[in-house]
Amino acid sequence: MNKRYIKFPYESIHSTIAVNTKDINGIKYVKPEESIIFFGTENIAGDEYKINSQKPHTLKIGEDTYYQSNTDEIKEQINFQKRLDIMQQNFGNALLRLSILKSTNLKVKNYKISHGENKIYLSYDDIVDISLVDKLEEFSNYIINANLLITNSHIDNEISIKNLGKINYVGPCLNRTGEIGLIKITSITKERGYVVVNLLAGNRAFKDYKNKFNLISELKHIFDTKDENQLLNKIKGMKK
Repeated sequence: MNKRYIKFPYESIHSTIAVNTKDINGIKYVKPEESIIFFGTENIAGDEYKINSQKPHTLKIGEDTYYQSNTDEIKEQINFQKRLDIMQQNFGNALLRLSILKSTNLKVKNYKISHGENKIYLSYDDIVDISLVDKLEEFSNYIINANLLITNSHIDNEISIKNLGKINYVGPCLNRTGEIGLIKITSITKERGYVVVNLLAGNRAFKDYKNKFNLISELKHIFDTKDENQLLNKIKGMKK
């Protein structure tokens, strides 16, 4: 099955035909000629999708995925908002990993991207301080603002960012770095023998900034202050 999502990551609806069928206990399953659907991996959440406007029932045979269908004509439809979110998180994660490899001695061990989390796992002995977090954020967001071209390999295991280099990558990808808008490192934690970099990218990062802006605005109103410095001084005064 051809991975159409590599060349056409923004396609949300696609019609194709079956190139093979299986009969399992009287139920027909069809294998599409090509597919826009990214099924995900252990590290990355896959697409939410429908087949012929119905909730899919699938059959996995080796590397091939078959859909339950009474017809050889197949209409695939993905939830594009969730696709875009995962593309933003996936690329943001890859860009930050590349920034780490290019500018630090930190050792990237693994990564995980879901509909609720975005994590990079480093060696447990790695030391990540505030100044390094700022440096990584600044470098990554500089690359985003440069709006560089991204090339997704057809063998589906790496992307190349113009003038920067290559990094392991799986799944549909954005065309240019500027499309995610922003990367934000939210915290550094330790989990199960790893130092974990928790991050937000794209719309998730914008929503986080918006929520914090609204919170500060509400606190300024409550404490009757004109700016953040006055607010901080009032809060500090409460602790004395």
